[in-house]
Amino acid sequence: MKLKNTLILLGIVIILFALVYVFEIRKPDGSTGKSKSLGKAMLLERENVQGIELAYSDADYEKIVCSKDKNGQWQIQEPVKAKANGKIIDRLISRAVGKNIHSTLKKPGSLTEYGLAAPRVTAVFHLSDGTSRTIMLGNTVPIGNYVYVKQKSAQDISLVPASIVDDLTAFVSDLRDRTFITLSNLDIQRIQLNYRDSDNIICVKTGSDWNILEPVSAKADNGEVEKLISNVKDLKADDFAAEAPDDLSIYGLSPPQIEIIFSLEDGRSKSLAFGKKERDSVYVKTGSDNSVIMVNAEIIAKLTKRPADLRDRTVMAFQMKAVEKLVLRYPGRSFTCEKKTDAQEESWEITVPIKAKADKSQIDEMLKKLQDLRVDEFVSDTPGELSGYVLTQPLIQAIVHTGGAESESLLVGRKMGESVYVKTASAASVYLVDAGIINDLSKKPLDLYHRQVMKFRKNEVVRIELRSKDREAITCIKQERDWRIVEPVRKKAKNYEINGILQKLYELKTRRFVTEKAARLSMYGLDHPDVEITLTFEDGSKETLHVGKSLPDSDLAYAKTAAKDIIFVIEKDVVDELRKDVDILDAG
Repeated sequence: MKLKNTLILLGIVIILFALVYVFEIRKPDGSTGKSKSLGKAMLLERENVQGIELAYSDADYEKIVCSKDKNGQWQIQEPVKAKANGKIIDRLISRAVGKNIHSTLKKPGSLTEYGLAAPRVTAVFHLSDGTSRTIMLGNTVPIGNYVYVKQKSAQDISLVPASIVDDLTAFVSDLRDRTFITLSNLDIQRIQLNYRDSDNIICVKTGSDWNILEPVSAKADNGEVEKLISNVKDLKADDFAAEAPDDLSIYGLSPPQIEIIFSLEDGRSKSLAFGKKERDSVYVKTGSDNSVIMVNAEIIAKLTKRPADLRDRTVMAFQMKAVEKLVLRYPGRSFTCEKKTDAQEESWEITVPIKAKADKSQIDEMLKKLQDLRVDEFVSDTPGELSGYVLTQPLIQAIVHTGGAESESLLVGRKMGESVYVKTASAASVYLVDAGIINDLSKKPLDLYHRQVMKFRKNEVVRIELRSKDREAITCIKQERDWRIVEPVRKKAKNYEINGILQKLYELKTRRFVTEKAARLSMYGLDHPDVEITLTFEDGSKETLHVGKSLPDSDLAYAKTAAKDIIFVIEKDVVDELRKDVDILDAG
């Protein structure tokens, strides 16, 4: 039994050895072992290749001929004339000539034995010196991933990695450049979109801005037009349908469903026609080429535009920094705010109907709302009678002056659901915008008053008088840099406590304004204030803050200054911090 098993194992070893010998080890006399790369053996460098021919024994593959043009760009000459993808061809050549030789057969005998009498791939490399190198690919070695390769001008046969077959086997579509239109945004001066089933659109460029010329005359949204150009620039061919078809209607291209024409700065034009959809692709033809290609069908949605899709939706175009005056008009009333600029700061002032310092943040917020206002819907560019929109006597008119006589005006009319009709004085068009603009612009002068309660320079205060209903009145004066209590006692005061009071008053801001003038101060507890603080300044002027009663169920208290009739509210916590006892201020 053991002898029988031994004989069987020995037979298997002999058979395996014979296979290895026949297909891997056997070499004619004079064969070499592993050696140089195929590229070195061919004396060939990729950079020297100016042309390549690929022929196949498999009828499914067409012969391919490629060559470099005078600019060094790869072009396909056969079976079609088309621009090639240079990177793919360079990679094909590099991989093929860079393969390492496994072994070389010096006296191979019959080429038929190796599949080289009728090679499956014949590759001809045309070099820059006018010569050429031809290699033939034969059978694959059954054991080991190698293929027989022979140079046409040499007798030797080499074994190289079988991946060289894949490197040199290609359909012509694999080598074609899938970029079929080249555009530069800077060169494009005019875009025409022709539609089979809707109005055509024409956009023209003036300077750096785009405008719609047809079917309406309007400013275009630069970003939307540039996006449209980019969508075309980024197109790549999914497949190549036909080279020069006799009947374009088969592809839905006679006439096309969409045609886009780009007019360039140098007078030339480039165009694309889009035909019918086929699964996830759509047929396309360029004006300069007879071939029909296929691209991703998503481009149709990206190019199907209405004029409104490309229009600039900015309602009022102005620069906030350039605004010098804002006028708000309502039925029966209006007010005006003007910018004031000095060496120290930029501020706003209400000049009509009263003169008062305005809150810059409130004005800036209103201007920002106007600047950011966008059209939701273009209602009409030729509206005719405006009374139906309540725009002949608008509910609100906002006028923005940006210097001299230059101004822009927004008219706000009737609400419609969550939107409101508006138009500008400089354009005939009526738009619908978000109705929130009504609240943004519905203001009273009180809403825009500066919210800082007392405006002063802390280092100019020389006297402070504190009075409260439940505490003794305290008076402090400043001597040089120190503060002293002079009533109800004469003692040195704590500087940090006095400076803290001044800081609180300096930072004090109203939460909201209540009324410009109260009929009766007693309604707010301001006829007999709970707290009264008077500051005297170096020039003898004074500023007094009166704090009245607290608002019900609130953390606020009514207040006013002696100089103005306006009543506002401040936080009660701040009021409590301003109440001081002599003991607290006494420096001891």
